[in-house]
Amino acid sequence: MEHSVSYVGTYKDAFGVVDIIIHNTFEKLSTKIGAVEFEGSEFDALAIIDKQLHSVQQLERFTLSQTEILGTDNFVEEICNCTFNVIIPQFIINSVIQEEIVVNMNIEYVLGDKRPIHLGGGLEFEKIYLSFQIFDESFKSEGGYFESIFEDIQSQFNGRYALKNCFGCLYSDYSIYGQGALGSMLCFVRQKEAYLKVKDKSEYMEKLTDDYDIVQEIFLCNKFQARRKGTGYRG
Repeated sequence: MEHSVSYVGTYKDAFGVVDIIIHNTFEKLSTKIGAVEFEGSEFDALAIIDKQLHSVQQLERFTLSQTEILGTDNFVEEICNCTFNVIIPQFIINSVIQEEIVVNMNIEYVLGDKRPIHLGGGLEFEKIYLSFQIFDESFKSEGGYFESIFEDIQSQFNGRYALKNCFGCLYSDYSIYGQGALGSMLCFVRQKEAYLKVKDKSEYMEKLTDDYDIVQEIFLCNKFQARRKGTGYRG
């Protein structure tokens, strides 16, 4: 997979629907809504690149949540109270005949209204809906994290198919301290021998070093190996 791709989609809020293109470097997402450019590590972290460049009229449609920056008196403002609809191509492996299929995953990413800063900021809620078809069969899931959604999709596959992306890779896992909705997988390919020996949480903490990359679940590199059940911390 290329290290920079673009997705066709829409942005929707109380003012209506706007056609957009989302650019993904697999480290950051960016998009332009009207005249305003946004950038962030994931959909719930999209902030205006330079707010001072825009008039009150250009900004009036946007709801921005305020989230405190840990250990400081500062905060970031991130877009919310809106819905992104995006089509994301992904590879699927047909496990029976070992052939690859490209599917267009429809992502509906709903960001709730902002929560007051004195209540911790952030959003009232966040929900992701994913759907796609393989031939004439439909697959759907929903949740707050791509981890739980992709786990559900894998269970729906029932061994017939497998995700060919970082989530479906033999060498990827999550932090014991939790993760974001998208883009905080840990890639252990540079220490794969040690990772493949991990069987539980304590071994995961003891046997591995900080020599890993942080990747998006939907990324894919040429070192991909299909995941085996029971591998690593996440199993």
